[in-house]
Amino acid sequence: LDDYISELGQAVAIPSISSDLPNHGKDILKMMEWTRDYVETLGGTARLLPNPKKVDADGNELPPILLAEFRADDGDVTSSSSSSSSSFLKCANLSEKSTSFNLSSSLSA
Repeated sequence: LDDYISELGQAVAIPSISSDLPNHGKDILKMMEWTRDYVETLGGTARLLPNPKKVDADGNELPPILLAEFRADDGDVTSSSSSSSSSFLKCANLSEKSTSFNLSSSLSA
């Protein structure tokens, strides 16, 4: 529990205020890098991809897209068959002044 609280403290200490991109763009990138690294410490894979929108309506550079993946072993109880299951965590800033978080699961049949 202490580790979780410490990790949560690290995350919330980064002032990644997406509604204030001009002043917090570097903080948003720092948070995305922290999240990428944290996903990897949990055993997932993660990467930052260039944002196809590049800039918002005010000309501010948009942060990259964070794509993370966690894979379960073939014998995992969450799998509905002998094939592997995966969960994808996608964090993207595609809109001009908001961050979108989408958590979806996909089970291979």
